[in-house]
Amino acid sequence: MKCVQYPLKTALTTATLSAYLTDDRDLAGDVAKPALIICPGGGYRHLSTRTSEVVALYFLSHGIQPFILQYSCKPVHYPAQLLEAAEAVKTVRDHASEWHVQPAQIIIGGFSAGGHLAANLATAWCEPLLAQYYANPKQIRPDAVMMGYAVVSAADPTSHRCFNSLLGDGDQNQALLAETSVDLHVRSNTPPTFIWATTTDKRISVNNSLQYATALQHAKVPFALYLFPMGPHGLGMAIPEMARLADEPQPAADVQQWPALFLDWVQEVVTQKKE
Repeated sequence: MKCVQYPLKTALTTATLSAYLTDDRDLAGDVAKPALIICPGGGYRHLSTRTSEVVALYFLSHGIQPFILQYSCKPVHYPAQLLEAAEAVKTVRDHASEWHVQPAQIIIGGFSAGGHLAANLATAWCEPLLAQYYANPKQIRPDAVMMGYAVVSAADPTSHRCFNSLLGDGDQNQALLAETSVDLHVRSNTPPTFIWATTTDKRISVNNSLQYATALQHAKVPFALYLFPMGPHGLGMAIPEMARLADEPQPAADVQQWPALFLDWVQEVVTQKKE
C-alpha cells in the first residue's frame, strides 16, 4: 500500500485528497476496483480522525480503493465543500487507470456532516451551481453513496449547529437552508444510496436518515436503510478495539455489522455496473 497526497484546486479553495493505493506489485493482473471517497465527520468544524484513516484501511483490505477528502471546514463556508467533493470525484475518475479504479464505480461516503456532504454532491451534481464550473456534469456524478448517521435537513433541531458551521451568517437565509437540505433535492438521477444510523443517536436524530430514505423512495432511487436499535453518535466503523482504546462503551453487536452489510451492497449494486 502507498499513500499519495493529491492537491485539489477549485474556483474557491484548495483541499487534499489522500489516496490509499494498492501497490502495483500487489495486484493480480490489471484489476480495477471500486473507489470510495471518504468524507469524515466533524460537524463542518473539524475532520474527525475516527472516520478517516481507519475507514480507509478497512476498505482497502476488503477490495476497495479508498480516498480521504480533507475538505474545508469553518470558517470556510458553503459552497466550497461541495466544489471540493465534486473535484474529488472528477480527480479519481480522471486517474482511474493510474489508480486501478473502475471509473463507473466511484462511491462517495461520509459520516455525520461528511454524510451530508456526500448527499449534497449526490443531489447537486447536475444543478446550475456546479454547472458554472463543470461543463460535463457526468464527470462529477458519484455512482453510489454511503451515509452514516448523516446530517440531512436544516429543519431538524439536532442539525442546527452543523448548518451554522456550514453556512455561517447564511444559516438565517431560508433559501440557502432549503438549498442545503439534501432531502429536498433527491431526484430520479440521484445515485443509489446505502444509509445506516442508530435510533438512540442524541446528537443527530435518526429522523435525518429517515427523511432522506423517504425522499429516495418517492423518487424511486434504489437504497438500503439499516437502523440499529442502540448506539451513540460518532460510531465510525463501530470497531470494539477502537472503543476500548478510547475508554468508551463497546458498540452493540448488531451495529458492528454495518461494514459487512455495506460491502455486500457494493457487490450487489455497484460492482455489477460496467464502464
